[in-house]
Amino acid sequence: MKGEHMEGTLQRLMRTARLAQSGIWQCTPKNPPTLQMIEDWLAHFAIGGGAQIFSEDSQANANSTTLVTTAETTLVTSNSLPMPYGNGKVVIQGMAIITPGTNTTSVQMRIRRNPSAENLLIGGTVNIAVTAAVVIAIPWCTVDQVPDGRNVNYALTVQQVAATANGAVQPAFIDTRVISG
Repeated sequence: MKGEHMEGTLQRLMRTARLAQSGIWQCTPKNPPTLQMIEDWLAHFAIGGGAQIFSEDSQANANSTTLVTTAETTLVTSNSLPMPYGNGKVVIQGMAIITPGTNTTSVQMRIRRNPSAENLLIGGTVNIAVTAAVVIAIPWCTVDQVPDGRNVNYALTVQQVAATANGAVQPAFIDTRVISG
């Protein structure tokens, strides 16, 4: 059953990617991304063979988040996860569905480790071109090598570029997994 589900998931993902690449499919208020699309994307990045998951946390924002013009805004923060040994690896993934404000030319996505303490940027800033007022679903995934045994949590932030009006995010979620390897 799981193999059949994965096969169907990958077929839907490939079909969506082909449509998006060809310009036929576009995420708009009348054609929003569905929960199935989000699940398909997550299944695409599922951890396979060899890695052991030590702990996991998933969080989502329950309400719409306002993107205030060009200010960096925290969308969602994970709960704290313990490291099983003196160091560890964390897979951080999720998605944000963004409606950019007036004149926004791009959005900058960031993942921050321990945002209320060290606030370390993980994987750099990702700049994504957008069209103002057009809804866009932005999936993301990164891996963090934690050099010591302390607990960690992560925040997803977004910042509009050249915006002259507020934007909005609904929904956004973050999934964090401490794994071996």
